[in-house]
Amino acid sequence: MSNNRVSKNNRVSKNKLRGIAKGPLTPSPSPCNKRQLKQYILSVGSKTRRTCAQCGMSYLVNSPSDVKLHDKFHRICVDGRDWNMRLGEPLESISQNEAIYKVDSSRQYECIGALEMLNIVNKELNAPDDNDFWTSGDSNGSVYVYVRNKVAVGIVSVERFNTSPGHGKKGYWFSVEDGRVVSPQPLDILCGISRIYVCRRYRRHGIAIKLLHAVQRHLIYGLVIPSLKIAWSQPSTSGGQLAMRFNGRMHKSGKVLIPVYT
Repeated sequence: MSNNRVSKNNRVSKNKLRGIAKGPLTPSPSPCNKRQLKQYILSVGSKTRRTCAQCGMSYLVNSPSDVKLHDKFHRICVDGRDWNMRLGEPLESISQNEAIYKVDSSRQYECIGALEMLNIVNKELNAPDDNDFWTSGDSNGSVYVYVRNKVAVGIVSVERFNTSPGHGKKGYWFSVEDGRVVSPQPLDILCGISRIYVCRRYRRHGIAIKLLHAVQRHLIYGLVIPSLKIAWSQPSTSGGQLAMRFNGRMHKSGKVLIPVYT
């Protein structure tokens, strides 16, 4: 009996060993054999914003649309906008290559060109669009453009007021130095300078004053408008200096006043 048990146990042990020997040898997992995780980093170009020292526009240098927009804005702001001198007759010929034109709002090319230039003024002043009074065709205002060598380099938009009692806008004396209205007593005015602009390359050549003189002579047929009947809207620092030269008056306080309207 004992011999049979021993032999039987031996057979079981040998069978177990055979099964173990025949089975695959599976090594314990090693950290080196584990799947390595890879980290992917999405590289996105940094957005570089630049402010042009000449035209003052801020734009993204790595954005093609921004660069294109800046190039157009810069060109008009600094050098002016191309203007076809065959469009209409000039109001005043300054020289062989210079003239002042009145913009015809019914002509698309002239209207678009004027609006592009006035848009620059609005951006510099951080002012809203204020063109309804001359684009509507109701004779409530006019736009004059100073053209030199087929390029519009200066522009003025002027609003004509209703002079009927109780309907016209009123002007007030304004201190440029203090930046405030100094007298509640209203002034009778005929028109107001809404926007005036001269491209940077052509400043200090008297173009703005020539545009104002054109307003005096041509806004109202048969009348040369006295300078004190012309008021100003939102005068900037440079606009205030121009206004003081054009129709400023010395107050008894020693400060120069200009007529403004709201």
